[in-house]
Amino acid sequence: MAFDTFETRTVAASFEMRDDATTGAPILEGYAATFDRPYDMGPFWEQVDSRAFNRTLTTKPDVRLLVDHAGQPLARTKSGTLDLNADEGSPGLHVRAMLDPADPDVQRLLPKMRRGDLDEMSFAFRVAPGGDAWDYTNPEKTMRTLNEVSLAGGDVSVVTYPANPTTSVSVRARDLEEARRVFVEQTAKEMRAGRMLSAANLAKLRQVVDQIAQRSGPTANDTRDALGEAVIEAHGAKDVWTYVEDFDDTSVWFLVSSETDSDTFQQTYTLASGVATLTGDPVPVRRQTTYVPVAASDAAAADTTPARGLHPDMARRILAAADAPRSA
Repeated sequence: MAFDTFETRTVAASFEMRDDATTGAPILEGYAATFDRPYDMGPFWEQVDSRAFNRTLTTKPDVRLLVDHAGQPLARTKSGTLDLNADEGSPGLHVRAMLDPADPDVQRLLPKMRRGDLDEMSFAFRVAPGGDAWDYTNPEKTMRTLNEVSLAGGDVSVVTYPANPTTSVSVRARDLEEARRVFVEQTAKEMRAGRMLSAANLAKLRQVVDQIAQRSGPTANDTRDALGEAVIEAHGAKDVWTYVEDFDDTSVWFLVSSETDSDTFQQTYTLASGVATLTGDPVPVRRQTTYVPVAASDAAAADTTPARGLHPDMARRILAAADAPRSA
């Protein structure tokens, strides 16, 4: 069975840390996804059906517990240290991981998780053929429902900032890139099936294609990687952990943490030929989270990267086909 490319969703799904009553080993337990709670992806809304993981979980997929979808695993289903389930009545994809207190990666992260610096989760998945359903009834709120996804080769991850709290419509750059690609490719599938776009959905397609076509340069992931290297070079040290929390065109916000202390800083940067250079002095800042309605166009304006895996020329061709004589 062929699956689509991997996608990630960093929705508001939290976890807790506790010690095993028998062994004393640290246990991470919580949810990497929530069911039937729509969240805004920018070009469309999305929700995860409560049966979306049923088939993949019966195959006992090899899934890793990571931090921000990267690095060495903290636990793994294959080794028996990570358990996933989505039993009937569960509010989401339940995660239970037994961590090794002797693992240096766990030792570095455990204080941050206990303090709550890292307290939310994400999952990486692929959609099975025919595994999603699209509802265009409300052109202002096109809804995609994930009915069947695969976790094989994917991961569940601890994340610092989730992209889509269900009370917010803000979208991280990585998720927004994927959403644009998914939306345009889905539109192409609809047209190949002989379905015509309404005027409202054609206008939305034109807006998304314009956002793709007008952008050039490194992807958000490329920029984040470059900034991560720059932050490590400038502020990393033995027993000091750094993490890029967010960035825009001119500033980066990053965490510098040790076993006893954790601080967030803002610093300006420049990017040339894929290399990030920090400029000015780091300024201590504190996190303040608010949830306010944001139009899809506003969320897109915060991103300056092309959609992953979708060339602007291809997006233009899809738009040209959609612009051909059509029904309203």
